[in-house]
Amino acid sequence: MALPGWNSPEFVRSAHEALEGTAILFFAALVVLDIIAHFETPRHKLFERIGLICFGVAVLMEIFAYPYGHRNDFFADEEIGTLNEEAADAREINGQLEKDAADMRKRAEDEAAARLDIEERVEWRRLPQEKLAEFAITIKRFAGQQFIISADSIDVEGNLFASDLVKALKAALWVYPPIHTVGGAGSTITSPDMPPDTGVEILSPNVRRNAADALARALNGFGFDSHVRDRPWEDTATRLWIMVHVRPFGPQGEAKLRHTAEAKTQK
Repeated sequence: MALPGWNSPEFVRSAHEALEGTAILFFAALVVLDIIAHFETPRHKLFERIGLICFGVAVLMEIFAYPYGHRNDFFADEEIGTLNEEAADAREINGQLEKDAADMRKRAEDEAAARLDIEERVEWRRLPQEKLAEFAITIKRFAGQQFIISADSIDVEGNLFASDLVKALKAALWVYPPIHTVGGAGSTITSPDMPPDTGVEILSPNVRRNAADALARALNGFGFDSHVRDRPWEDTATRLWIMVHVRPFGPQGEAKLRHTAEAKTQK
C-alpha cells in the first residue's frame, strides 16, 4: 500500500524532512536525558526510561523517513533527467538559432555584395574633385596640348564624365580651341546588329601619339576604359579628339581597380 502523498514530490520532500527532523530532535532528547540520568542518581531510572522512549520514537521516525527518502531520491533523479533533457533541447534549439542567425548573416552579406555589384556595374563614371590634381599630374608634361572632347548629346552620363575630363585636362594645362564642345558628336548605333562604341576613344595624329597614349594610360590607370586610335582624316591640326562613348558594361573607376586587384589576389 502506498504511503500518504506517495505520488506528490512536494509532499514526499516535506514528509522526509519532517520525519528526519523529528528523529534528530528525539535523538537529541535521548542524549540530554542520558546526561541528566547520570547526574540525577535517585531518578536515573525514570530518565533512562524516558530516554528509551525517545530512542524508540527516533528510530520509528527514521523507519518512516527511509521510504520517503528513497522516494525523494527517485523524484530528484527524475527531475534531474527532465532538466538534462530540457538542457539538451535548449542546446539543440540554441545551436539551430545560431545556425539560422549565421545563415541570415550570410544571406544579408550575399545580398549586400550582390547589391553593391549591381550598383558598381551601373554607377556613372565620375572623376572626383579630389582626384583631378592627381590625374593632371600624370599628363602635365604635355602641357599646351590642344584637344577637342565630345559626347553623345543624349548621353547624360557621358556628358558629365566629359565635363570632368575637361576640368582635369585644364588642370594639366592642356588647351581646347574655341570649337570645343561637350555634346553633339559621339557614339551612335548605325545598325541593330552593331553594338555601340564604349569607353573613351582618343583620335590622334601620329605627331601627338605620345600625348594620346599618356592620356589613355592615365584614364585606364584610374579605372576608366580607354584606347587610342589613329585619326581617320588628314589635316595639319595637332589636337587630339577625345570621344566619350557610352559607359562600358561592368565596374568603372575605383570599383574596377578594386575588382582587378581582388582577381589578382585570388590567383
